[in-house]
Amino acid sequence: MKKRWIAALCALTLALTLGLAGCKTDEAPFTPKPVDGVPLAFDDGISYYAYAPAAVVDGERMYLYYTSNRTAEQNDPSIALRVGKRTADGWSFGDRSIVLEASASGWDAGGVTDADVVKGAFSYQGTQYSWLMVYQGRADRAENNHQIGAALANAPDGPWVKLGEPVLTYDDAETGYAWGVGQPTLLSYDRAGKVYLSYTRGETLFTGQFLAELDFSDASAVTGADAAFMLPETGLQDGGSGTVLFNNVGLAARGANWYAVRDFNPVASAAPSVATAVQVAHIDPADIYTADGSWTVDEERLNFLDLAAEDNNGWERVYSASIVKDAYGQAYGNGITVAASVTSYDPTTREYLYYQGIILHELPV
Repeated sequence: MKKRWIAALCALTLALTLGLAGCKTDEAPFTPKPVDGVPLAFDDGISYYAYAPAAVVDGERMYLYYTSNRTAEQNDPSIALRVGKRTADGWSFGDRSIVLEASASGWDAGGVTDADVVKGAFSYQGTQYSWLMVYQGRADRAENNHQIGAALANAPDGPWVKLGEPVLTYDDAETGYAWGVGQPTLLSYDRAGKVYLSYTRGETLFTGQFLAELDFSDASAVTGADAAFMLPETGLQDGGSGTVLFNNVGLAARGANWYAVRDFNPVASAAPSVATAVQVAHIDPADIYTADGSWTVDEERLNFLDLAAEDNNGWERVYSASIVKDAYGQAYGNGITVAASVTSYDPTTREYLYYQGIILHELPV
């Protein structure tokens, strides 16, 4: 692979319009096979990146959204979708389609990434919609000043209609030129227009995970963004100095608790400088509003050793994960199924192959 393509992919993974294409499910599906010991959910090959998955099960289908380049070997981040059918051995996914692209100009012209989707009832410019997508965007190719936008549709595979402006903004004139806000994750509040939206905020000297209670009932005038607050970090565990960096989170509800999967920090010192493991924890949502709210860790470090097959090293990078949910944000299945980004490694040459993929891994929580 050409060095310039490797550099572009590495730069994109560090940061961690309108969808025109439908999703095909009637063609021969990709059959998962071990690559470095772990079966991929699907295989986009080395010319496309695949990370930041968000998986929603509605009826008999899993809609797996992820960040990918629209054009082979080009750095044009878009939201891709594959639709999976349940089989005796898991999920079998159909063809890749691009469902959301960068705008020609404006706040998200530099790329759209890190989508999440929830079902509900939303009105926009006189039209009713039943699906909401939130995503991270930026105005140019610099990995800074990210903001969070939204799009609406009447089917989980689109077509998606963007709202004109971001719903959560980042003003570098006030806070300094920094990463911004992004990596959003959604839970439905009322199975209608209200949602919980959690996101990462990265400033020059600060990074934290926040929560906003937003009302998209009238998506022309979304409310609640000005009342966002920081989520507690107590109980979470990281390596190194003992300081917790709470970011890049996927949320799901289960019973009386909220579950989170998050990047385990610090990230790798060698490129690609992303997390080598993810952590799963839960909290009573009532505790997020208190000063002494605390998480309980269920899986301290899901890493390549956990994912490796016998006599195989597995994937050396496990990062940017989410929890497989139903259409309203409830954890799907009997356990917690993690959808994680992985990147392969060549133990012979000790070089990263930049062969990204997405795996589904069930935890018996």
